[in-house]
Amino acid sequence: MRRARKRRHTDASDESALGTEQRARRALTIQVRLLYRHKLAYLGHDGPGHLRISEGNTKVRPLHVYHGKVGRGLSVEMSVKHGPITVLSVVQTGDRKLELLVAEGESVPGPTLEIGNTNSRYRFPLGARAYVNAWSGHGPAHHCAVGVGHVAAKIEKLGSLLDMEVSKVC
Repeated sequence: MRRARKRRHTDASDESALGTEQRARRALTIQVRLLYRHKLAYLGHDGPGHLRISEGNTKVRPLHVYHGKVGRGLSVEMSVKHGPITVLSVVQTGDRKLELLVAEGESVPGPTLEIGNTNSRYRFPLGARAYVNAWSGHGPAHHCAVGVGHVAAKIEKLGSLLDMEVSKVC
């Protein structure tokens, strides 16, 4: 029979005793609980971010492991300006046509992971769980565009001009 290990509680004063991986795992666990409680979706990815849509200053963060690859590198870290946002993705439908998938929400203040990526906290009218389910139900790739302002109406007009279907999640 296996004995259950007693887990030692670590508070902020013990933080320096934790290894880098343990601190990152702990931060992610805290972040996920916080987001779930406040009905927020957390979106982020490594890659370009535009200074004109950044909330505050961007940071260039040196990374010891460059996103799981061997070697080192620099990455740009930023959050999207707080306020109204639009998320857009191009999706291939089952009949091989392209569709524009769009959602409007809000970028909200709060802590984000300091991991050298563009990442932000978003609130959608459907709530986080319903948003993720509705968005994912269309089968998009994990890449999407996030822009400031509510521009779904303009995207719907573009879809009409291009004779493309537009699905608005919220």
